Amino acid sequence: MAFSESTAVANITAFIIAFINFAVAEAGFSNEGTTVDGDDTIYHIAKGGVYWNFMTDNFTQNVVQYGIYARMSFAKVVISANMKNTNPQAGQRQPSRMSYYGNTGPFVKYFLYTEGIAVHCVLQIFTGVFTHLSFGNMIKFGTWTGGEYLTANSAFWVTGGVYNNWEYQRQNLLFDGGSCNLDSFTYPVGYVRHIVGTQSDDQTDFARIGFITVNNQQCRMVSPAYNVKSLIEDFIDICGPIGYNVRAPLFPVYVRMIEVVTGRWILSGYVPGARVLNVLHLTGESIVENDWIVFPMIQKTGGDPYLAPLSDYWGVAYKREA
Repeated sequence: MAFSESTAVANITAFIIAFINFAVAEAGFSNEGTTVDGDDTIYHIAKGGVYWNFMTDNFTQNVVQYGIYARMSFAKVVISANMKNTNPQAGQRQPSRMSYYGNTGPFVKYFLYTEGIAVHCVLQIFTGVFTHLSFGNMIKFGTWTGGEYLTANSAFWVTGGVYNNWEYQRQNLLFDGGSCNLDSFTYPVGYVRHIVGTQSDDQTDFARIGFITVNNQQCRMVSPAYNVKSLIEDFIDICGPIGYNVRAPLFPVYVRMIEVVTGRWILSGYVPGARVLNVLHLTGESIVENDWIVFPMIQKTGGDPYLAPLSDYWGVAYKREA
């Protein structure tokens, strides 16, 4: 395990450069440089023949929102418009996006964690408000081709200046995918690479995280989505932390995918170095079980919905070891 924690972040470019350098130094990625297209700069890293591409941009849905657009591909994405559209080239069908809402910097601080193959990035936007980006390789169960993944928090809907909370179906949480049933680049989601049959190196090789099947592919992780309760959510909701024992169980981020031939769900592996938990009685940056650092998914209920969505009791913990 390795970690890096800053005291302040001047702007989003500094954050991108920091997590790229961290991924190269600690998690086996190669820095593939940058591509400039007009006013946009696209950053590229790679590992095992897969590229992760990152670019900042904004969009408007009642208010101006900002985010890091990201996508996995089999070649560098060198056109900025293709970072935001559906299926522009070989790679994941839609973009992923890490929202940092209405703040363009400076930011409070960042936190970076890895156990060696997956990189977990946390950006503290305001006091009590966080956003997350996670990418790299999952630990696979069995022998199959793929396992690279990309997921992030992505807000969308704002009503009367207030961000809809985490339950709204077009919001997307880390390790979730939301419950949006629209196959549109407007609603960024996460992906896991999952080769179907012979390797084709195109967008059919990526399973969308969420609640619709695209290209005979579908993936779910912890799934705390609108109107859909997962087993993990039930455990987190019921088991703690509660006043009786003040315990906060840490649940692995298991990955489930559809086995295309039979159409059955299979337990495919898990994301290393991360856990999900109930943070009702915990504050951001709490330490549990000695070396797990806890954050809210976005901000706990009671925060300011004009700044970012409320994520209720949902939290994530990353293992912090030197």
